[in-house]
Amino acid sequence: MAVKCDIRLAWWISLANLHHDELSTVVDVETGNPGFVTKVRKLAGQPPPAVEALLNPGPGLEDAFSALVNQPDGCLWKLAGVADSILSRLCELQESGKLPQAMSILDWSDFVAPINLDISSDGKVVQAHRPDPLANDLLTLIQGRNIASFGRCPVCARLFERRRRDQQCDSRACRDVERQRRFRRRHRNKSFGF
Repeated sequence: MAVKCDIRLAWWISLANLHHDELSTVVDVETGNPGFVTKVRKLAGQPPPAVEALLNPGPGLEDAFSALVNQPDGCLWKLAGVADSILSRLCELQESGKLPQAMSILDWSDFVAPINLDISSDGKVVQAHRPDPLANDLLTLIQGRNIASFGRCPVCARLFERRRRDQQCDSRACRDVERQRRFRRRHRNKSFGF
């Protein structure tokens, strides 16, 4: 049995599922629905530091994000769209059985992250970096993983991380529905002589 889902990966999968769920009701495909940030705050798991800084700016960061504050819904909506594309494409590759040597996905997000400077006590800049939630978190999490560990539930169409090789559904409820569907298909095929 595989190890339980990494809480950081669980957050990305939840974000991709939230994007997928919102697509049917989205008002503006570019910016998403108002209140998307509120829904992202409620996701289980651990968001990457750059997203955490946007969701809960600490002292001193309020001014840094003042230009962004008016559009956090759109910023996170686009990030969620990229996550949904990446994880969904991995599931599609697995289902098709055609594994390419390389795969390209365009990143259309405009996620704005703070620039972090670590300064030592003697005044030297020890580290300067800009946390990018995709490059520093999601891509690092999926690198080295087998694409067979990602799945899309045939019942509810939600993305999930497989904990077993034969796991087809994301929850017990969906598993029971799928099992019942298979039973009915077999029963229907027997009754028609197939």
